Amino acid sequence: SPSSPSARGGDGEDLAACAEGEEGEEEEAKAKAKREAHETKMRAANAALSSRLAPFPESARASTHRCVAVLPARLAALLAREPQLIAPATQAFYLRDPAGLNAAARAAFFPLRDATQTLVTTTRCLYAQLDRQRFEPSRAWRAAVEVSGACARRRDAE
Repeated sequence: SPSSPSARGGDGEDLAACAEGEEGEEEEAKAKAKREAHETKMRAANAALSSRLAPFPESARASTHRCVAVLPARLAALLAREPQLIAPATQAFYLRDPAGLNAAARAAFFPLRDATQTLVTTTRCLYAQLDRQRFEPSRAWRAAVEVSGACARRRDAE
């Protein structure tokens, strides 16, 4: 009869809808499992980061070194405002070349006439890099150090 389920195609449609529903549930379960795996990985990563960062900032303070440096006033002000620049400045000094030394000797941007003693905070590693470098200051630098009243370096006293 025309009103029977097979005549209307009801059984086929019901089966297709049921199969689509199962596929949707399967995709949803896969997405949920993927989200849960991602969240588990994120929790593990956060726990690892937390354990590595737990000693900070105390351990960072312990690895700092403070020293007095004779610097042009503009450079001292710049480092006071942007202390993170000490690392690239140390690297530039450590890896300097003759052309860079000639440019620095001119002291055009940071004039030496207003050199001042400045407390510089750096890491122990950066300080060690600076301390172990051989540096023969130009006459202008020697005059700036004398005018500022800075003490002779330990290596000069030896």
